[in-house]
Amino acid sequence: MNHPSELDLLRYRRALDAWREDCKRRMALRYPLVEFDANDWPLRTRHGGDIIDFRLTEPLADFAGKDPSFVDALRCVAAERVLGAKTNQVKYSIRDVRLLSAIAAQNLFELDNAALRSIENMALNAAHEKPSSASGKLEELLQLSRDIDLLTSKGVLPFLRFNLRHETQQELLAIQHDHQKRWRAAKAAVLDHRIEALNEAFNALLADHPLLSAADKVAIAMMGLEMCAPSRVNEILCLAIDDHVTIDDYVRRSEDKELDGIHAAHQMLLVTMKGSKGAQWSPKPVLNFMIDFFHYCLKVVKNHGNRSRMLVEWYQQNPDKLYLTPELEYLRGRDISRDDLSKILRLDTSRVRVSMESTIFAELRHAVRKAPNPNGRVTKIDVLPWSNVESHLLDLVRVAMAKCRAVTELTLYKGDLSKMLFLFDHLKNTSPCFPQAVNYSFIRKRLKRHATITWSVPTLFENLGITMPVDGKIKIAEIDTHDPRRWLTTMAKHHGNKLSDVLINKWANRLKLSQLKTYDFNTPEWQAEASAMPDMQELRDLSKGLAESRRMEEECGLKPEIVTVHDAGVSVTSMNAICTASENRPVARTAEQIIVMYPSWFGMCTHQHHENPCRAYSSCLPCNDNTVVKGHLPTNERVRERKDVMHRAIVAQLENLIVSRNRGIADDDHQLSRHILALVGDGLDPSHMADWLIDHFHSIKDQIQDVGFRTRLEEAFVSKGFVLRLDDPDVPSGAQIKYHNPTRHAAPGLERAVDAHGGRQAIEEALEEHFKIYPQFAPQEHGLKDQRDLLPQDDDDDGEETGDNDE
Repeated sequence: MNHPSELDLLRYRRALDAWREDCKRRMALRYPLVEFDANDWPLRTRHGGDIIDFRLTEPLADFAGKDPSFVDALRCVAAERVLGAKTNQVKYSIRDVRLLSAIAAQNLFELDNAALRSIENMALNAAHEKPSSASGKLEELLQLSRDIDLLTSKGVLPFLRFNLRHETQQELLAIQHDHQKRWRAAKAAVLDHRIEALNEAFNALLADHPLLSAADKVAIAMMGLEMCAPSRVNEILCLAIDDHVTIDDYVRRSEDKELDGIHAAHQMLLVTMKGSKGAQWSPKPVLNFMIDFFHYCLKVVKNHGNRSRMLVEWYQQNPDKLYLTPELEYLRGRDISRDDLSKILRLDTSRVRVSMESTIFAELRHAVRKAPNPNGRVTKIDVLPWSNVESHLLDLVRVAMAKCRAVTELTLYKGDLSKMLFLFDHLKNTSPCFPQAVNYSFIRKRLKRHATITWSVPTLFENLGITMPVDGKIKIAEIDTHDPRRWLTTMAKHHGNKLSDVLINKWANRLKLSQLKTYDFNTPEWQAEASAMPDMQELRDLSKGLAESRRMEEECGLKPEIVTVHDAGVSVTSMNAICTASENRPVARTAEQIIVMYPSWFGMCTHQHHENPCRAYSSCLPCNDNTVVKGHLPTNERVRERKDVMHRAIVAQLENLIVSRNRGIADDDHQLSRHILALVGDGLDPSHMADWLIDHFHSIKDQIQDVGFRTRLEEAFVSKGFVLRLDDPDVPSGAQIKYHNPTRHAAPGLERAVDAHGGRQAIEEALEEHFKIYPQFAPQEHGLKDQRDLLPQDDDDDGEETGDNDE
């Protein structure tokens, strides 16, 4: 590509300046306390919201020594991200723009396709060197393509069309897939060992091991809460002390009776947590055998945050008054010396100095003055007025309380701070007079050493000397905060008594079912076995018989013939057998005259649900596939109840018609009167009118324009017919009663398609015309023939002779 002319460069520069001024103006309107030209954008600190504070120092360092056009474009893209509110982490969303620092162009306006392809190649090489970065590099290149379009649309660049090459994208995806496969294999190999090590830490917590610090105990308790229900660490850290409820009234007991074994078995603990990745707040049931441990972990965490909770409650009630212990209350309103300030910061009366005391005196040096030494010495001491000290410390308290809410870089605790569960009193390098809380970074450092984090304090596993095997070697144990969530999901899939994926996903409160596979660390062999078709116990004997029949056909030379029949009977089993088989959820294929029977609310259904789902979405009673078995008391009783319900529904609708007519509510009273009279005649009450309509349904159904009323009337007609036959002594127990209506089945869409072509009657007439033209395709009745002579002679009859007989 040719270099742009000076005129083009001037045009691009003016377009970039105009875009920069526009971004600066819009940022000033939306975030007036954030300076656009500054290197720090304190978005959350000064304006709240979800977008975290953003620092441009590191991104700007990438373009040191380059033309200012790169920096201006970077600021404008960052402003567009902030104003568009498409991300809450601006620093990650502009990584694609930082890739432009590697090109050799003099300024941004000389960017061309060759430079963009070089960036693509560098990203690919970086992914090969570090496979874990393949996913991020792919996202950066795709975002760079979109940002090039943005710069072009603003007139900052000439028309450039940068599309990631298909080969590069596929290679990055392959690197990403290979890395994820190896990562999952490595994680699955140590996941059980990590949980075993965590269990040893639980035992140490229960035994109150002397080597455990307060921070270790809170970290173990936090992991214990994660083991009660699959949760992310930010969900646990955002818990309040009252975000759980115990439901123990499944079995009623008197108030003075203690919780015994029976009632404990009927106890459920629900914890309200924020769902993952966009899911709403909802309760999660805690594992039943973990309820006592859940309460124990809550107690451990709360006991280590009593002072901070007390301070938060004090400042919520007295936001402009500094808290002092009763022993230090005498200092209120007096000049504060260095010793006095140390006592206030420590909340005790000892004379141990703290480093923060000197810092505060340095920050308030404009208000420092000399005062006589209270010890009687000649040398005067530095003091500060009480008003200055109180105002400064209250500012620090507000900052500390705001810091308590930041459980992770992105997640804030948004409830009542005094009820925050993970308030903590033992943070190092923090004065006791300020509220404190545990955050994700603090917990993470207690559980595992990270190469990117400098941390001198040993982990809790190092304190306890807990080890685990890794690749055949014994190493200090470690665990990630996400491992309990992975392990619980894996165990639920493996030992969950065939729990459905939907229930497991709902337990973890995940928004998408597709996320479940990310947490399933079962072996591929187990997953393949679990997804295999179940062994059909009910059809095993029948399958053996069919195999034997096929063998006999081959030996005897029998040949099947295809015949056309109008209707074929289906032999069914008993209702109890169907209900028993349904407990195992039979799944099978229909082949060689095998039909799987499914229990319905009113009997049994012959529709093959495993092949095509039922789309009727209505009552099964008038369905052509439904069969009522006389003698099965539960389904027979439901049929009787349905008959009464439908009769009352029709009576109610008729009463509404009569009330509307008598009150003159209808638009045309005369027409409504004629309608009621045309239905059943004069002189009948609603109950008798309903009986008449039900009995004469088939003769009047075409006159009823209300589809809903016609559907209810048909169901009432069917249920009444079933009840009559159930009560008929001539109908034997075990008889199968069926309502024949080919238009009511599991595929109502088919009927609508048939109606669109004239209906079933038109189709039958067309078939008759077809059979007249082609009689060879018409169904024929062959009748029965005596073919016993084809049976082979049996020479081993038991005592019967074919010859002479004395009788």
